[in-house]
Amino acid sequence: MLDLSCNSLKAIDSKIECLTELTTLYLHNNLLEDLPIEIGNLKKLEILNLSNNKLEKLPHEFYKLIELRQLSLKNNNIKQLDPAFGDFIMLTYLDLSYNNLTELPIGMGYLVRLISLDLNHNILKELPPDLTNMRALQKLNASYNDLEILPPLGELRKVETVMLQTNKLTTFPDMSGCIQLRILHLADNNITEIDMSCLEGVGQLKTLTLGNNQIESIPEEIIKLVYLEIFDLSYNKITLIPEHIGLMPNIKQLIIDGNDIKNIRTDIIRCGTSRILKYIQQGLKSTNLDSKKHVTLNTSTNIYPDRYTMHSTKLLSLAGQNLTEIPQEVLENACKADVGTVDLSRNNFSTLPDELHIITKVADLKLTSNQLTHIPEWICEKYKYLQILDLSKNCLESLPSNIGLLKYLQELNISFNRYKEIPESVYDVSSLEILIANDNLITNIDILSLQKLQKLTILNLANNNIGYIPPELGNLKNLRNLSLSGNCFKQPRQAILMKSTEEILAYLRNRIPQ
Repeated sequence: MLDLSCNSLKAIDSKIECLTELTTLYLHNNLLEDLPIEIGNLKKLEILNLSNNKLEKLPHEFYKLIELRQLSLKNNNIKQLDPAFGDFIMLTYLDLSYNNLTELPIGMGYLVRLISLDLNHNILKELPPDLTNMRALQKLNASYNDLEILPPLGELRKVETVMLQTNKLTTFPDMSGCIQLRILHLADNNITEIDMSCLEGVGQLKTLTLGNNQIESIPEEIIKLVYLEIFDLSYNKITLIPEHIGLMPNIKQLIIDGNDIKNIRTDIIRCGTSRILKYIQQGLKSTNLDSKKHVTLNTSTNIYPDRYTMHSTKLLSLAGQNLTEIPQEVLENACKADVGTVDLSRNNFSTLPDELHIITKVADLKLTSNQLTHIPEWICEKYKYLQILDLSKNCLESLPSNIGLLKYLQELNISFNRYKEIPESVYDVSSLEILIANDNLITNIDILSLQKLQKLTILNLANNNIGYIPPELGNLKNLRNLSLSGNCFKQPRQAILMKSTEEILAYLRNRIPQ
């Protein structure tokens, strides 16, 4: 490694070509206006930081650094990139923010290993269509540009964060298919409509910011976003907050300031999200809703959605109703509506009603915050399309032995239960990508079994009773998020745990006996 950062350097000596074994080079925070052509001879260079300089262009020889994994060109004066940029096929991290780029070369699509791409604060009007070839991309930041149109981004199956705020978009970007998307920022554009077809399959979205656009209405299908926590609609042209917003179970921030809302008093809006939602929910209970859209069952309260609502949203949400059972009619209506998401969180279920098995197309089952002591095996037999299973905050000690039948299961949350070990059957779920098991009583890590989960990218074992971390855990190189804090082991120390997952894994690998 060579660190020449923060030295007010105006030039790099051509003799740098002699450092042929160099893998890491830090040149950030200098006064460089150009690079020597000899830099192209650093064939083994993997990490290069050139941010905060005065570069306007890159020499052709620069594109010979084909072993680069991380490249930062942030805060320079670069106006154009050569199509040879696509030769950096090993790149996982690329920061081009705060430059003067007006377009990106078509060859960018060859950067298929890219995990993070930062383009913010440039002058881009469009993104190249082959951007969607970046199938490993997890974070895309193209905020503060002049973007007017975007290619469909649905092929970015692993993207978790997309930042497109402060552009010139007039239509909602097509994110359909981005099944891992958690955060979508679209504030400060000219978007006129929330097109729910552009969010098809985006069931994990937690944050959606649309402040300062031209939106006039909120579609009923928005309640498909079961996990949505932050919903910013401030400073638009909305006049009506629909009652179905009150059915969204996880909303923590509903921001509607700066609109001309007719059906909610200004003083209520000023009180914030909890007061707004309480007002809407009171309306749901006291108002006779439109018979075509929200007819409820003949029960003492109208907490049950009707078939029309479930058909249009593909959602059965009964969260926070203190239920111990579900009327058969509700389940039959959900079956006929081909419901794909069932949310029974924050109720009083000690066992799951067997009648639930008639809803066969469930892909997302949310059972958090109940009193469940066991999970019936029929779930694994009947819910064969299940992708997400949330069992957190119950009283569970085991899982069905046949959970391996869930061939499409990607995310399993068993946190805040009573598990003393990760159930052995979990290791039969070859499709599993996310395993959340924090705040249990787990005492050990079965590394040989964990290695069977070859697609696992997120593992949370925080706040358990783990006394030893096997160094072989470092060989799980697909992990991008590992949480181990709050256990009783002495190594790794807290200072190591505070570092990135990649650094934690590297630390563990270095401790494997040779």
